[in-house]
Amino acid sequence: MASNKTPQVASAEMLNSIRADASDAYKNAVPVATPYNLADVGNPILTYEAVANEFLNALVNKIIMTLVIRKNWSNPLAMLKKGTEPLGLDVEEIQVNPATASAFDGTTENGYSDILKPAVPDVKAAWYRLNRQDKYKVTINNEMLTNAFTSWNTLEGTIAAIVDSLYNGNTIDEFKYTKQLIDDALTGTKLNTVTVTAPTNRDTAAAFQQTIQNLSLQFQFPSTTYNNYVKMGGTGARTTWSSVDDQIIIINAEAASTVGVQFLAAAFNLSYAEYATKQIIVDSFATASKCVAILADVNAFQIREKLRRMTNFYNAGNMAWQYYFHCWDTFSLSPFHNAVALVTE
Repeated sequence: MASNKTPQVASAEMLNSIRADASDAYKNAVPVATPYNLADVGNPILTYEAVANEFLNALVNKIIMTLVIRKNWSNPLAMLKKGTEPLGLDVEEIQVNPATASAFDGTTENGYSDILKPAVPDVKAAWYRLNRQDKYKVTINNEMLTNAFTSWNTLEGTIAAIVDSLYNGNTIDEFKYTKQLIDDALTGTKLNTVTVTAPTNRDTAAAFQQTIQNLSLQFQFPSTTYNNYVKMGGTGARTTWSSVDDQIIIINAEAASTVGVQFLAAAFNLSYAEYATKQIIVDSFATASKCVAILADVNAFQIREKLRRMTNFYNAGNMAWQYYFHCWDTFSLSPFHNAVALVTE
């Protein structure tokens, strides 16, 4: 049986991994770490500024950036991210409407002349621009570093504080920004809506489930009704559809607990396990949006990571190291894919 215990990140192995990639000066000053010589390892790091700089740079840039094993808050909306963004500030999405049929005409006068008539495809594009450039700051002062080397547990705590403050800060904001996409679209009337009664009992839960089931079935057929191209300012209808495999439901915790997972799974004609991969539970939406849930094609969310970078400098005046975790992203909703919010009156 696998252990649930979180592996230690502050260990002799961790310090030696830093030493292995360090300069010769660092290796000459800092001995190989063992479980019993933390003070001997820490002494040259605390004594020499150049060694301390090299240690902290390696700690933050090499160790912290790969510490996904620690217990950090997991963003339930992270599955909506579409990966990294290419070079530049903008991402283009292109949608092509289905071709339109014309009647067959085999006559010499009309049929042959039709060969030379162009049939230009009905193509539209949406552009998504980089709209988030945040940074998260943490300061490591000389006193903190000195105290950290008093025991392995204290060193572990110091590292955990640095890791958790930076990563959790970014992850929580990613979650908020994704919910804000929905809230802003609703308050700006840029998103299709269906009015429902908030599920509070068996009857309202059944009506809520039936509404979701109907929308899920309608999504699977070619239609201009459920995408938001016109609502977002586009001219001309766009035809699209969403298979069950591409559909997700984002639902607030109160509604999810009232309706029940098994009941909601039935709306998609899926097993509990299959439905669990589609449902994303959030704490709440903005009060002004009156949103209970949103059923959408997963491609309606255009969220791309542009940059994750750690930068730092040493302030000799107060003997402190300042670290900045830069996070740049694009958060947008696509006008081409189905997305409908279930809102109360």
